[in-house]
Amino acid sequence: MFLAPIGIFAVGADFFISASLRNSKTYAEGEYAIWNDIYEGHLSAEIFIYGSSRAVVHISPAILSEQLGKSCYNLGVNGFNFRTQYFRHQEASRHAKKPQTIVHSLDISTLSDKGEVFYKSQFLPYMFQSESIESFAKRYPDFSYFDFRLPFVRYYGNSPAIFHAMKLFFIEQSPDLGRIKGYRGQDIVWTDDLANVKKKMTTFEAPIDTSCVNLFEGYLQECLAKDINVILVYTPEYIEGQDFVKNREDVLQIYRDLSTRYKIPFLDYSADPISFDKSLFYNSGHLNKKGSERFTYVLANDLKKMPDRINTAP
Repeated sequence: MFLAPIGIFAVGADFFISASLRNSKTYAEGEYAIWNDIYEGHLSAEIFIYGSSRAVVHISPAILSEQLGKSCYNLGVNGFNFRTQYFRHQEASRHAKKPQTIVHSLDISTLSDKGEVFYKSQFLPYMFQSESIESFAKRYPDFSYFDFRLPFVRYYGNSPAIFHAMKLFFIEQSPDLGRIKGYRGQDIVWTDDLANVKKKMTTFEAPIDTSCVNLFEGYLQECLAKDINVILVYTPEYIEGQDFVKNREDVLQIYRDLSTRYKIPFLDYSADPISFDKSLFYNSGHLNKKGSERFTYVLANDLKKMPDRINTAP
């Protein structure tokens, strides 16, 4: 009798907060809209775009669709490495029809593993009694066993999530917020991020995690077995940022080797004129909206030269 009211409150609070958060266009970097499309069965496109935040802000599905005559969706997930990208790939594979082609955006940190979940709040509304999310998250210390088993536990003490959910209940969101087909162009001018990092270190060495490399190679094998065309893309990166990474060539060589081994195209835009134009970036690794739109047209023109890969042949 004592526990019953607590249980009723926990279930009700969990349902309210989760339902409200799922409608947010901004919390957890706008990831809820993409997870909603996956879990609610709304995800359907001939071309999927994978990658990290560089995919999110660099490749416009609208421009690709216009140029290629193919439906496109950007499944880029904010984060540092391939593990979260692969988990999203797995969930999309379970809930959506397979795409004809995956355009996979790579970066210097794709094959690293920081041992933590980036923006773990993106899973909050979906993780209660979710075996797939629990299986993904169990290797990280970010969540406990009870977060997946008991209602409201994962929200207890998480005042930002609770207050945001309550705010959404009373205040309507602007329709201009959030991501469009997973893409979010950034109207941001150049920041001092790179200069500030250089004050702390002279160079940066990107960690390469062997298990992450193996996972990525297994993913490529999986796509080939399912007759999904994969195109690897290294989107533009500002030249000063390129020079700052000590082992950048080592990372790129891994991508080249995988491209050769599995006969998968690898489009490297490191030397593209865009990578030398500071006005098209807001930091060394991310294009602003003007830069991303210009780049997506460049990418579309290159993809047009691969009709066998994007299935444009009659």
